[in-house]
Amino acid sequence: MSAKAAVGKNMATKIIKGKSAASTALILVLLIGTVLYGCTTNTDQLAFYNGIVVANPDLSAIADGTYTGSYQIVPAKGKLVAQPYVQVQVQILDHQYVAIKVNAPPALRLNKQLANLGKLIIETQELSVDAATGATFAPGYTGKAFLKAVETALQ
Repeated sequence: MSAKAAVGKNMATKIIKGKSAASTALILVLLIGTVLYGCTTNTDQLAFYNGIVVANPDLSAIADGTYTGSYQIVPAKGKLVAQPYVQVQVQILDHQYVAIKVNAPPALRLNKQLANLGKLIIETQELSVDAATGATFAPGYTGKAFLKAVETALQ
């Protein structure tokens, strides 16, 4: 190999190594930025979620009957909620929850997690169940909208 070829090869190796190091640094900066943004986003979302307060209606003041209520979560700008709207039908008998079902949207009518949440409300006779971390139901915002819809049905 000639001297010129050897110098060219060494320069090419240094350029490639330099680009590799720069690429690695860029990937590392992007990864750290994504993690930090995700932590901030999760904190903001948790604060928003916790800000949606569900109150237990006074069942002793509610007459027997079937009530319809709905609730729509309006997320902060730039945030998405998979299913922000829920409409429910709540049946009260002898001042107790006896049935709760989803009316709308149709896609949620067969949602087992919301059905379990409804069953838990009937079992406990309270809306103060944790829709975010419960073992058998989960959909955070959708679960919270479900609880708020039950609350608004009885207002």
